[in-house]
Amino acid sequence: MKTKGLLILVILIGLMILSGCSIITFTTPPCCTPPNNTPVECWFTVIAKDGTWGIVKYEILSTGETINTWEYIDCDGIDQVIIKNIPCGEVVDVYIEDLCGEESHRIRVYTKPGNNIIEFTYWKDSKSIHIRVYTRSVY
Repeated sequence: MKTKGLLILVILIGLMILSGCSIITFTTPPCCTPPNNTPVECWFTVIAKDGTWGIVKYEILSTGETINTWEYIDCDGIDQVIIKNIPCGEVVDVYIEDLCGEESHRIRVYTKPGNNIIEFTYWKDSKSIHIRVYTRSVY
């Protein structure tokens, strides 16, 4: 009978050790650091150069949703705008629509946390083609 009680005690202590329970306080220690619940922010800085002007729009390719930012950009005036609260981790097509409804070329961007900088350095029919897209991380 003594060995049966000892065996049960050994099994209970073994289960407590395997489960991570402290024998002294009977509490479970934290196994991991808590997840970082800080929201990830993404935004565009759209820059207009050389004959580009109009309203900045973008299309989220995974959903097909087109977002009109209502932000006007003009290479001869307000040559850059910041578009906040864009979806992170998405592939989007950014473009400019002029006041006549004509669209510029589209620049495809994979949005990353931080500032996604997009330069429109020509209108879609221009002979001089040069596109620069880069991301500045906030971390």
